[in-house]
Amino acid sequence: MTSAGSSPAESLRERRRRQTTAEISEVALRLFDERGFAGTTVDEIASAAGVSRATFFRYFRSKEEAALHDLVDLIGEMDRRSQGPSAVEATLPALTALTADLLGEVTPHQMENYATLRRLIEREDALRQAADAHTHALAARIRSRLIAAEEPKDTFEARVLAEMTVALLQATLDEWVDSPEADLEVMYREAVERLRRCAATPAGR
Repeated sequence: MTSAGSSPAESLRERRRRQTTAEISEVALRLFDERGFAGTTVDEIASAAGVSRATFFRYFRSKEEAALHDLVDLIGEMDRRSQGPSAVEATLPALTALTADLLGEVTPHQMENYATLRRLIEREDALRQAADAHTHALAARIRSRLIAAEEPKDTFEARVLAEMTVALLQATLDEWVDSPEADLEVMYREAVERLRRCAATPAGR
């Protein structure tokens, strides 16, 4: 599940790829919900999405990856911005501001798909394990982008920034599942503010 909006720097080809990725992922989620994860094949997903098996594997490496397509495209947006003057600074405020902006573009339909995914993760062991691995991989990819830009120089700082960014996003999504009527962007900004207050609290209090 990608971000609803598209960056001004995004090409037509990138936009089409993003749309096709989202469409295949949505079909996969629907079939998993109807038939179960183990009861759904890649061929069935491809057929229902109107693409070939080969096309499916051009977009996803596995059924798990199709289900776990990101709600917001943090990596893609970081890469697009790195090509221009609006590159994302390697600071927690900059990374959380980017995440909040992308969450503000998520549509109600995308959130319905995410709610379906969460139901599936609760009942499908294979998806639960894949979701944990996916979260770690996302943090690692953000970290590698920061290190590649040589900002910050400290690789441990890059790890902390990346993992904190992902943890804040995941905590917000977990909370949203219990309060689906809440505004996702507002909830995320509140999570960031709560972290700021916690960090500012003197030790021993």
